[in-house]
Amino acid sequence: METKMSYEVNSTFNAYPRLNEHAPPFKSKNPENKLLARLYYPMMNGRSVDEILRLVDALQITDEHGVATPECWVPGDQVILPTPATAEEAKSRVEGEYDCTDWYFCKKELAA
Repeated sequence: METKMSYEVNSTFNAYPRLNEHAPPFKSKNPENKLLARLYYPMMNGRSVDEILRLVDALQITDEHGVATPECWVPGDQVILPTPATAEEAKSRVEGEYDCTDWYFCKKELAA
C-alpha cells in the first residue's frame, strides 16, 4: 500500500511518507543500553501488549538468572538451563532434581 503525498501537503502538515509500512518498532534495551529485542508490526495490524509484556518478563529472567525461556513461556513456568560445559556437570544434572529430556536439555523451576 503506497500513498503519494504532494510537496504542498508534506510541507503544510510536516508529514512525510514513511519508508516502509511498519509502525515504529518496539525496542527493549538492558541497563547497559544493549539492544535485546526489536519487534516490527505492520501498520495495519495491532500490537499485542500481553506479548510485549511477556517478552519483557522473559528478557529480565534470562538476564537475571542466565537461563533461556521456551516458546509461550510465562512467569512461573520452567526455564531452560544452558548446555553443560563438562561431562560431570551433565551427569549431575541428569541425576539431579532437574527436568531433563537429555544430557544437554534440562529445565528447572525458578525459586519464587
